[in-house]
Amino acid sequence: MRAVEDSVVNVKNVHFPLPVNGSPADGLYFDSRGNDCSRFNIWNIADSSRLNASLVSLSGAHPISCDQHGPSAIYMSSNDTEVAFAAPQGTPDTGSLSILDAFGAGSSVWTVPSGVDVNSEFERFYPISGIVDGTTAKALSEAGINVSGTTEYFFGVSGAFNNRGPYRLYWSPKSSARLLQSDYTEGGTFSGVVGPAHQIFAQGYNCSGPLSAIVPTGYQNASSIAPDLLKLSYDSDGDGVNDQLWTSGFYYCSEMLEEDPTQCILEESAADMFANARNASVGLAGRPRKTTIYSESTQRDSESYPGDIAQGFKSASIFDLERDN
Repeated sequence: MRAVEDSVVNVKNVHFPLPVNGSPADGLYFDSRGNDCSRFNIWNIADSSRLNASLVSLSGAHPISCDQHGPSAIYMSSNDTEVAFAAPQGTPDTGSLSILDAFGAGSSVWTVPSGVDVNSEFERFYPISGIVDGTTAKALSEAGINVSGTTEYFFGVSGAFNNRGPYRLYWSPKSSARLLQSDYTEGGTFSGVVGPAHQIFAQGYNCSGPLSAIVPTGYQNASSIAPDLLKLSYDSDGDGVNDQLWTSGFYYCSEMLEEDPTQCILEESAADMFANARNASVGLAGRPRKTTIYSESTQRDSESYPGDIAQGFKSASIFDLERDN
């Protein structure tokens, strides 16, 4: 399904047949020539179009019961035996851990690196070297930047998955994302592949590590038509310090995809129909928020509950006369 040109898709009380593809549908990107896992179903909410979905079912059941789900929580290294740590150290929340889907299966132990901003809108990084005096350490800690914490945390869902759904939401990344290539070669020889990075960004995910831009036909370099891809990422003299601008480096999804948490407003059942919906609602580690998820129940955590002491106002996210809100 594709929504374009500022259209609005409203889905309510709709039953969807479960796709005939019986695989887990957990491929990282769509490939019509690939295996069943790579041929998942896409809802492309393009440009400024919007999606409102609630009270849906899959083959007569709540979508939470489906067996299809999204990709893993973390990327693995090229030999597929170790967790990848290829993101920049200053990545907010998760440091160099190469994260994929916060609600995916699989987990890794990681320690928040010193100098990294944790769960903050500001996404700051404060390079820390040597001894930090108490006053500075206190100020950094109050700003949400880790200075001395060494506690180990788990990222992902151990032994299970919470990113259910046979469908994927795709949004519209910047056109420059089309130029980015990733290395899919084993054995040390670089072989750039164009396409996967664009699809990964379209789903609201970060790539596993650095990317580089191809040179468009008729141009001498990519920066002439995509200056937004320039990064201080080239070490010209081999001293270990990047000192020149280059169209390569680690590109966060938030650089390629505009944040808009109300572009897709999903009730819980709809959120369990799109495998990447929950990940797109949290926006950590340099990834934009693209969904808002709410509950239809009358419990204290739902949109229908006015509050313990205040009456007359229920939801600032949705409006439905049938719900009296």
